Amino acid sequence: MEFPSINNRHTGRPYRYLYSSGAAVKDDVKWGPNQCLVKCDTGPAVGAAAAEEVYYFGERAFVQEPLFAARPGGRV
Repeated sequence: MEFPSINNRHTGRPYRYLYSSGAAVKDDVKWGPNQCLVKCDTGPAVGAAAAEEVYYFGERAFVQEPLFAARPGGRV
């Protein structure tokens, strides 16, 4: 995983979710270009396990640094 990002409103304060780009290589040894977006839940109930959601966009689709964009009218 590279380029971790959080909601900028939480900079310097506790936060629950972390977003990052990640490699989607089907081999535990090799590395590849970033092809997926990873959402990590860092809540205290999760602990060191940091539950993840992975959004994979398919072969030959690549991602760069994720930028957080709040949903209009969304909760902080």
